Amino acid sequence: MLIKCTIDGVGQLLNVSADKPLSKILQEKIEDFPTNSACHGAMCGNCAVLLNGECVLSCLVPAYRLNNAVILTIEGFRRTRPCHDIERAYTETGIRPCEQCYASKTLMIEGVLNRMDINNTRNNVLDKALIAREMGMNSCRCLEMRQIETVIRVALKNRRNRIAKK
Repeated sequence: MLIKCTIDGVGQLLNVSADKPLSKILQEKIEDFPTNSACHGAMCGNCAVLLNGECVLSCLVPAYRLNNAVILTIEGFRRTRPCHDIERAYTETGIRPCEQCYASKTLMIEGVLNRMDINNTRNNVLDKALIAREMGMNSCRCLEMRQIETVIRVALKNRRNRIAKK
């Protein structure tokens, strides 16, 4: 199957089996893409990516869903302004995921922020069910839910401030 997509800002034309998982494609394209041979799919959450702005586990996404998709791994996301909003939140709060799950939790936080209407989320009221669903994709328990909510509130504030300056 021939698939046209964008990975970390670079257009790709892939000739792959329709059922090949995105995680396998990324392992071939990105030298340091996380692999966890003990995971066996949807267990650890460390293969999270942004697919058209939504956080997904790449081990669960078959190639046939990738045509015209925009895929961001942590390597591509680190080069974006939205990543800086989250990085600043980590610094300002002193709350940071462990090295093992930093990439996936950062992308999951971005997935939450992408789903929020940042202009209409008054008083930093968060959709806790959405946050729990997103963070539930990662099995690492290095952060408590209240810590993640704190990071999201600060990242949301940073994002609003950045957008207001434009």
